[in-house]
Amino acid sequence: MTDSVLVIGAGVAGMRAALDLARHGIQVVLIEREPVLGGVMASRLSDEEESFSFAHGVEVPKTQQIAAQKNIEVLTLAEIVELAGTAGDFTATIRQRARFVTDACTRCRHCHTVCPQVAPNQFQAGITLRKAIYTPFRDAFPSSYVIDIETCLNNPPNYMPCQRCVEVCDDKAIHFEMAAEQQLTRKAGAVVVATGFAVEGSGELDRYGYGSHPDILSYMEFEQLISPVGPSGGFVEKLSNSTSPENVLYVMHDASRFATGCAAAQCDKMADQEIKNIVVLHPSTTKEGDPFGTFWRRIARHSVALVEGEVERIAPIEDDQLRVRYKEANQPLSTTEDYDMVVLTTRAKASPGFSKTAAVLGIEHNGFGFVRAGQTIGGINATSQPGIYVAGCASGLKDVHETIAESKSAAIHSMRHVQARADKADTPIVTGHTGVMIDGRWLTDEQIRKRIESILLNLMQAT
Repeated sequence: MTDSVLVIGAGVAGMRAALDLARHGIQVVLIEREPVLGGVMASRLSDEEESFSFAHGVEVPKTQQIAAQKNIEVLTLAEIVELAGTAGDFTATIRQRARFVTDACTRCRHCHTVCPQVAPNQFQAGITLRKAIYTPFRDAFPSSYVIDIETCLNNPPNYMPCQRCVEVCDDKAIHFEMAAEQQLTRKAGAVVVATGFAVEGSGELDRYGYGSHPDILSYMEFEQLISPVGPSGGFVEKLSNSTSPENVLYVMHDASRFATGCAAAQCDKMADQEIKNIVVLHPSTTKEGDPFGTFWRRIARHSVALVEGEVERIAPIEDDQLRVRYKEANQPLSTTEDYDMVVLTTRAKASPGFSKTAAVLGIEHNGFGFVRAGQTIGGINATSQPGIYVAGCASGLKDVHETIAESKSAAIHSMRHVQARADKADTPIVTGHTGVMIDGRWLTDEQIRKRIESILLNLMQAT
């Protein structure tokens, strides 16, 4: 039996599961397909000052905690390509792409200054630009720069017309002679799938006028705008003229727990900035219904107006204003109002390439592309393969409370398949015993189940 667990995906769910496992003396191999940790919330999870007020007391993981945890091996730009063996004795083959920049990088920015190639910064939803050699945002982890070889003028090793970054790098950290990719092998007793979700492209928003004016934003663009490391330093500003908006329309396309959680957090941020008029246009539902009822309670302390209806048209007018026509429920005529900014939600989907990952792992997914969970022993975390567990939005969209709860329970289930090292644990662990040691107590399978149910209940009540 190995002492390692493989965690696939380093967003909120993957980082939480990795930290819980590592603190109990289990070696974690944490793989992430992007160059830095954090997933869709990367900038927030990397900011030490971020309070996560929307989490309401739930412990949200930070990338600094991962960096400080010696029991976690981080592999970025990596994906699993093969998994052999059975629960307790898996062998994973991992493909890792090159950063072309070593850990000797001190982030001096000399390379960034001279690089001639520019691309949208995908970590800030494309509202800012980056160079071909870049770090996505302040305090990103890993901290060294990375070269986007698809944007770079060079195509190593045979075509190297540009040496600007190499010439100015005093740290001698840039090496285009690195192999473009390498294959690694890691042993694991269990696997946690935490591949998260992705947001639908902006194409579905075109009919509302998205793209016709910089102050018509998708909610992911707005999320990056209000991030502490965003282009406006965490303040809501109009991209058209850098002024603070007084009237904001927030358009929701569904009332799921995930969508309402995002909306509540972003409305909190706007209200804290004392934006005078915030209107949420939402689909047909009832204010008492769950999860919309939870959303209603969370924003009740703010002067946020809720209007049931649908957008018909958004058109830019003079003075950087947006004229919105919408059809309010149970009203015969459409309403027209002017706003400084409009935020449009988009539907979420399974993480890109997840179907390929599912095929490698041999696990089933549902008709929406997410993991089919609850298949065997392991409850909501179980997949169709023993020893492989799912956490967070990889099995469907969830709010942060559900994500954290599932991550903790996935970590607990994974412990059943590994031999923890007492000398590596932050909390007491006794070896040579059947079961799992949690907080100094041995837990049977039944006790584990009850503990997971208790965690889920407490977190749901916290909302």
